[in-house]
Amino acid sequence: MAHLPLVTCGIYLFDINIRKFLICHATNASWKTWSLPKGLKDNDEAAYDAAIRELKEETGIDASQLNILETVELPPVPYKKQNKVLESFLVITNTSLQDHKFVCASLTKHNIPEVDRWDWISAEQMKLKLHESQLENYEEIIACINRLPGK
Repeated sequence: MAHLPLVTCGIYLFDINIRKFLICHATNASWKTWSLPKGLKDNDEAAYDAAIRELKEETGIDASQLNILETVELPPVPYKKQNKVLESFLVITNTSLQDHKFVCASLTKHNIPEVDRWDWISAEQMKLKLHESQLENYEEIIACINRLPGK
């Protein structure tokens, strides 16, 4: 009997002021391993709730403190090499986060923060830095961004 895939939930956080996306670097990972803030969904937790929880745990950003202009649920993406599915959301905000002091509250089994660095990157840079599964919805994300004023 096949096991149900693990569900990981994440946020593509887009700051309309600087027109960039937030990414995270996993602690002790290779230099090019970057990701959107994401993590495993708890039992009976809604995907969006899990994604928002992971955003706060991995970055210190509380979504309830953001002025969210739009939230877009993206199609689920099965991972190619793992029995895992990415359920993600594009969250567009005009809240300035340039002075945000990033902090990762989630710890690995070795009691170190899961995330050690954060960066704001352009849509073009996403193609170079994100995992292939996280790029599956790239065209839809770009289409949403291109509809925004000030493009």
